[in-house]
Amino acid sequence: MFSFKDRSASYFKLLGITASLLVLVMISTLVGVSAGSHSQKYWMKKTLKAYKAGRFTDARRYNKKMRKTAKESCVKKMSAQQKKKYRAIVKKWPTEFADYSSEPYLWDYYLTDYNNDGTADLIILTGTCEADAVYRVYTYKKSKIKKIGKFGGGHSYLSAYPGANGVVRVTQHMGYERICRVYRKNGQSKSKKLNTRQTENYITLRNKLKSHVYYDDDLNQHMKLGDLK
Repeated sequence: MFSFKDRSASYFKLLGITASLLVLVMISTLVGVSAGSHSQKYWMKKTLKAYKAGRFTDARRYNKKMRKTAKESCVKKMSAQQKKKYRAIVKKWPTEFADYSSEPYLWDYYLTDYNNDGTADLIILTGTCEADAVYRVYTYKKSKIKKIGKFGGGHSYLSAYPGANGVVRVTQHMGYERICRVYRKNGQSKSKKLNTRQTENYITLRNKLKSHVYYDDDLNQHMKLGDLK
């Protein structure tokens, strides 16, 4: 039979093993969180590389590793003054098409680190139709707003590319698909085509920039301004 001394030794040994396992679990969790914070950039890079090479099945597989909607820390770090400045830009645009008018109206707005400086930039999508839709990019620096880019927006949506300059633009229309990197260089917006293809099986690129448009019961268009308040 075991003595009291033996049972005590076994008990404390068991406690030691349990404590070691808990430490390992905590370390694994922390490592997982750290890896997860960088995984969006990693999987976006893998997805775009495969798409560029025409390996569309691989691109879809890598794409599924990313979250559906981008979550960038710079958006949460926006100051009240920055939000106010961006809100003023958004609110100056009409959100509905006016009959007998050729003036563009606001379709949506997005917040992302477009120029990769750690500060959230504002992108608005305006137009009267898909043919003249335009993305306009604004940045906030030293309490001032500056327009830093403009590029076509017809039949498209944008995804964030964490840790990289610019965004990813996906154009899809009538069986045609094109993915481009849009970025800022020498003070101008540049576009680099990755690949194009004819397909009805479009890819839904993840890490998409958050949309802020919604419609009421009468199908009137409105903007959610919660991220700018």
